[in-house]
Amino acid sequence: MRKRYKTLFLDWDGTLSVSRFWEHWQFDRPQEYGLIQERLFRARPDIIVSWMRGQMTSEECVNLISHDIGLSRDFLLTELEQSCRMMRFVDPGVARLIAEIRKCGLKVVIATDNMDTFPRWTVPALNLNELFDDILDSHTLGGLKKDTTADGESVFFAGYIQQNNIEPKGCLLIDDSVGTAAAVQSFGIDVIRLETGEGLAGTLFDVLQVHSVEPKREIVDK
Repeated sequence: MRKRYKTLFLDWDGTLSVSRFWEHWQFDRPQEYGLIQERLFRARPDIIVSWMRGQMTSEECVNLISHDIGLSRDFLLTELEQSCRMMRFVDPGVARLIAEIRKCGLKVVIATDNMDTFPRWTVPALNLNELFDDILDSHTLGGLKKDTTADGESVFFAGYIQQNNIEPKGCLLIDDSVGTAAAVQSFGIDVIRLETGEGLAGTLFDVLQVHSVEPKREIVDK
């Protein structure tokens, strides 16, 4: 990497974190956890996409699946909230690297296709508003990173880019999704695609090397 950027966008799910909804159930309630994976994430992609685009709330989603899972909506919602508050970074060195990158003058922004669970529970629980310059999520914006307007503009990124008076070519997105990467590149934003859950710390260090006068290797070793 040699190019210098003004803004660094970081995907959440699969890039910054590999934590899962109801993840603590893998050992506490493995049968119910398996049912949720099957009945919601594999069998009903329409619900997932509607949820991420802001067309559904968490309450509405768990209400749709509570009968299939055999648990009350209130219990499902409480346990969903708990799992969202327990989410963690994929690598413990990520927070330090982001802080160092921001010191170099780059804005570091979460850019996530996500549900209302993210701004409601994950962001405040992990103090993400303090670690990042801004947070963009599809539920709030009403569109995924790959979505376009009738004029071909990005539903997700266009507003932020215009409001902050930056150019797409001055932005870099780090993401694990093949489909997202291809779409975002068509908006003029550079993309580094990682394998899910792999390589983020090393990639952030590379960004730091380009933008910092004297990057220190121990930042990623601690």
